Amino acid sequence: MGVTRLAGRIIIENLYVQYVLTLLSCAFIAKIISLSGWGSYTVVYHAVIETICVLIGVMIAVLVWCTYTHIPPENCILGFGFMTTAVLGVFHTCYFSGLTESETGLSMIFAVVVRLAEALVLLAVSFNIFSRKIDRRYGLFFSLVFAFTLSWLIKYFYVKLPGALFFEPFSTERVLTELVIAGIFVLSILKIKDSVNNRDMLTYRCIYMAMLAGIAVTICSVLSKGIASYFFIMQHLMKVSLYCWLFEGVFVSALNYPYEMMEKTSKYMYEIFNVMPVALSTYDPNLRLNFVNKKITEMLGYKEEEILGLSVDEIEEKVYCNETYRKHVIKEIVGSSLHTLQNKVRTFKAKNGEKTRVLIDVYRLENGGFLCLFDEVKRAQTLENLQLQTKTILNAVNNLIVVTDKNNVIIMCNEAFMNVVEMDKQDLLGMKLDDLYNILKMDRKEARQTMSLWGEKQGLLEASFTTLNGNKKEVLLFISPIYNMDGEVIGGISAASDVTLFKREYETMRQQEKLVLLGQMAAGIVHEVRNPLTTILGFSQIIALKTQEQCIVEYARLIENEVHGLNKVVSDFLAFAKPQPPVFNETSLNNLVKSMELMLETHLFTKNIKSSFNLTDNEKTVRVDANQVKQVILNIVQNATEALQGTENPQIIISTGFSGTYNEMYLEIYNNGRAMTREEKSKVGTPFFTTKARGTGLGMSICFQIIKEHGGRIEIESEPDLGTTFILSFPVYKPVSQVS
Repeated sequence: MGVTRLAGRIIIENLYVQYVLTLLSCAFIAKIISLSGWGSYTVVYHAVIETICVLIGVMIAVLVWCTYTHIPPENCILGFGFMTTAVLGVFHTCYFSGLTESETGLSMIFAVVVRLAEALVLLAVSFNIFSRKIDRRYGLFFSLVFAFTLSWLIKYFYVKLPGALFFEPFSTERVLTELVIAGIFVLSILKIKDSVNNRDMLTYRCIYMAMLAGIAVTICSVLSKGIASYFFIMQHLMKVSLYCWLFEGVFVSALNYPYEMMEKTSKYMYEIFNVMPVALSTYDPNLRLNFVNKKITEMLGYKEEEILGLSVDEIEEKVYCNETYRKHVIKEIVGSSLHTLQNKVRTFKAKNGEKTRVLIDVYRLENGGFLCLFDEVKRAQTLENLQLQTKTILNAVNNLIVVTDKNNVIIMCNEAFMNVVEMDKQDLLGMKLDDLYNILKMDRKEARQTMSLWGEKQGLLEASFTTLNGNKKEVLLFISPIYNMDGEVIGGISAASDVTLFKREYETMRQQEKLVLLGQMAAGIVHEVRNPLTTILGFSQIIALKTQEQCIVEYARLIENEVHGLNKVVSDFLAFAKPQPPVFNETSLNNLVKSMELMLETHLFTKNIKSSFNLTDNEKTVRVDANQVKQVILNIVQNATEALQGTENPQIIISTGFSGTYNEMYLEIYNNGRAMTREEKSKVGTPFFTTKARGTGLGMSICFQIIKEHGGRIEIESEPDLGTTFILSFPVYKPVSQVS
């Protein structure tokens, strides 16, 4: 910042030096003119000077018109504003005769209005008052209309004004008017002072000098004692200086600036191309080499002047080796509709005779030329082999691997990950992790846990998600950030293990442990309980037959009923301890459900429950014991009926379907009743666990055991306000001939 201020101060000091020299030059020239007969040729001299100013103002307007689409709004104001001053200047020159006081007074009024207009236009430019451009046709129209209207008003009301208002030297009105104009110039100078080093379509140094010249014009106007005075001549010479500075700042700069910027851009691009690690060259529309960067000169060993300007045939002869593919690559694209050619292999011969095999990419340019990019085949193969090795290693790993950048955008993943999430590589690459979480319906809490570990520490967590095909997956996820050499996080890597099958086996093992425990309990107590039950039942029946008292008969019947209830519990225990072996037969799950449809509809209708059955068309046969599966269905439907108590519009939906991923048929039993809690879901199937007031908790345990013996499984989905779904899965039956 200090250097910039110092440079700006030096520039302003130089401008003031130029300003002083301009004042001295004008003073000297004014002295010569005053001694050479200004008074005799006042009208001629005045007309020449004013014509110069008018022409410069018109040229500024013409320049703005021609460059309108490429200039900022303040330049437009400068152009249209000085078109107005040019028109007013014409009237000022025409009315200036120097013969009568009336005509000269009218001319002086126009002169003051011109200076005021100049000051206001430069003020608008310095403050950037107009931030938007108007249509140039409207701008020119309004500037001309305003100039002619103002001229007419001055002429019309001149007769009502004091004739010597702006003509009498040192009059109060004239001095105040000139001070106002000078104040406007000073305000503009203060505003633009910090921009004197800027350069675009305006050269602000020149505008700054024009404003200083405007102040000198107003001072000379105040000091002028008449049209033949020295300061009157000085005033007009400084006005010419003002317009000359504007001419340089606008017209000349507008012509030179694009070429200067083009030259600067060319040098800048030349430096960029020379430091690029890629060898490149360009050809003009005549197929002559017009540019090579430093990399290609190092590759070929030639200096720029040795190869620039050569045609493709000469380059072919000089650089390409004598082999089957000696033809210049550009010849393959010339005359065709192709715009690019890529990965063309050629052998280059350097100046020292060394040969290098290169890969060439050719691009057709809009001007008809061509751009060629070169890379050594050996280097390209090394990078390709490295990428291939990395991809091979990742795909050989059984774990799920995902690599992301610092914005959590996926940039790499292995085949194991794609297989588990059941998505294609082109869909995954470029996707944000948050979007992937939403697609996979990952629990929001788990997603937040994942993000909280990101960039802070490594972490291991358990996550679950559902693929687009509806398959549930359980994974153990390990997350670690990737750091650069400065310790900044530039990305992350996630490694996960698919534990879906492991968790299923674990749940199966837990269920087996429950059944083993239940069997041990049943074996230990069944025989100890049934004999006393038989005795109690027998004596209660005898008491009921022998007694004549009605109350004792009722007590005996009550004892008998309770014994029957207890005997049912013991029988359930025996069913677990020594279940009946299933009789497997090839069965259609759809037909099995249809055989129960009438019975279930009737039963549910009496309970005022709506039922519906959705059976799949894509059915595979299963090998089950139909009676035992019916027992499971009836048990689950009965539990669903009890869960629907108090539910508005209760319904039960039984559906079948086929899962190609696991090659299974499934049967879903859905109810929209009260949902289970997470704890209830985890305990379903445990002996003696029940939510019923008089339940034993053995019914669902029997169901789990039956489905397990069929090689299937039971899954439960239960969400608040959505209901509960029991999913019974059975492996598809494969005949022995197909298995072998």
